[in-house]
Amino acid sequence: MSAPIVKTIEGGNRIANDTAEALNRIVDVATQVAEIVDGINIASKEQSLSINQVNQGLVEVSQVVQVNSATSEESASASEELSSQAELLKRQVEKFRIRQMGFSAFDSSAAFESAPAFEETNERENKKKSGHSKEDAADATIILNDKEFGKY
Repeated sequence: MSAPIVKTIEGGNRIANDTAEALNRIVDVATQVAEIVDGINIASKEQSLSINQVNQGLVEVSQVVQVNSATSEESASASEELSSQAELLKRQVEKFRIRQMGFSAFDSSAAFESAPAFEETNERENKKKSGHSKEDAADATIILNDKEFGKY
């Protein structure tokens, strides 16, 4: 009778030991799972911070693009104004050259035909200086007849 009881007790001890080992392995695996979950949590927080930094970078890039766009528009406007002033200067220099040459370079009929064109140009420029629109300034031209073509 004692032999079967001893075998039963030994079998119970083995089962208890196997159960203890299994529980220890479960604890080890649960600890590893907890560490992995912590790692995932840390990685998620870092990813969230990185996304926020990328978003901030995009906001800054957008601001730079807006500033560049405004600067570009200002440059284009300044370029147009400079072009307009260059055209006006060109016309002024052309008038200076024509006046320097004098009307003696023309035949008498050409000189009299050109004189109204100078007066008209001067009137337009005076109107422009007195506050009239840019259209008036753009219309200011020196009209030459066929005999004067190619001289300037």
